[in-house]
Amino acid sequence: MAGPGCPDVSIVTVPGSHQGAANGDSYGGGVEVDSVIGRVRKTITSKRPNISYSIHPTDYPAKLDIHYFESKNEGYNTTYEWLQNFRDCKNTKVIIAGFSQGAHIVGDLLNTIARTNSPIPQDKLLGGVLIADPGFNAGSPGATRIGFGFGEGVAGARPPFPSSMPVKSVCLRGDLVCDSYIQRLALAPPPARATVIGLQVFAELRNKDHESRYLYTDWPGTKSTISEYLGGWLSERVLATTK
Repeated sequence: MAGPGCPDVSIVTVPGSHQGAANGDSYGGGVEVDSVIGRVRKTITSKRPNISYSIHPTDYPAKLDIHYFESKNEGYNTTYEWLQNFRDCKNTKVIIAGFSQGAHIVGDLLNTIARTNSPIPQDKLLGGVLIADPGFNAGSPGATRIGFGFGEGVAGARPPFPSSMPVKSVCLRGDLVCDSYIQRLALAPPPARATVIGLQVFAELRNKDHESRYLYTDWPGTKSTISEYLGGWLSERVLATTK
């Protein structure tokens, strides 16, 4: 096909650092995001088989080195261009999900959609999911911090999303990507910096694996893992807003 067509639901996944096709990852959107989207696929297959849908993983460098922001910006531009395909699709609804660097990209895109109604109008957005966003803002609508933390990503807290925008953003305590002590260290008075550094080291010891924790940790107040909860939320929105 020359283009992606106009499915009922277009699902765009953005992998995190060292994930995705550019890094030989068999999970197109990264294991964290694909575990969320897998539940959506099962819901459509079992409950709404008449719904047409497509899944498109963003292919970008996903580098985690001095070229991080070049990588992130390339991922943003690539995803932006792909989403433009659906701007004129009358009935297509869009899901966008990302993990880590991918969440950084998705969060930036969601803010662009909120400000400019581009590359798709906001009313086409069925749901946005951010897992471990480097721009995490604990005070933003749709944000959930699991456990006590600073509630600010390593890249600095992004502006809050509009309350009308269907977004879920999750960050685990001690994850230095989305719950960063680095931002607070710069603001701490000199006598307190040793304590902050000590807390950071403690968090690093508790969180050697930034990735896998999101696969087995439960969402607060439920018996569902984070991926199960987010997949369920997206599935409910698919069932509620499609015929």
